[in-house]
Amino acid sequence: MFGKRIANLIAPRISYIDQICRKDLNEKSIVSERDYVSRLTTHITYPFGPWFPKNAHLISQTLPSGFEQKLGVDAIIIFYSEEKIKIGMFEAKWPRAGIKSNYPWDKKSKTYQSFAFY
Repeated sequence: MFGKRIANLIAPRISYIDQICRKDLNEKSIVSERDYVSRLTTHITYPFGPWFPKNAHLISQTLPSGFEQKLGVDAIIIFYSEEKIKIGMFEAKWPRAGIKSNYPWDKKSKTYQSFAFY
């Protein structure tokens, strides 16, 4: 959709935003998985802060709980350019390393077992 050149510009920026959010998590200023996802999607939508215009080519937001459970994802990122749209969905995981070796993660979604992206 955007081509490799644009994808190579977007990916490091989102990765950097994720690193900042993980640092906040490590410093205990993020208190839950939902808080992390909300902060991440806000920073993606407003990469220069809320006093600047939204990013003109993407929308990022957490999903309402009904959609979250139905789709098995926490948030959605929608990239758009002219008449083309690409949708990315992701499920965040709260760090649980060292709690239990067999920690029970989320249950498998019976609604969606696989996704196809075109």
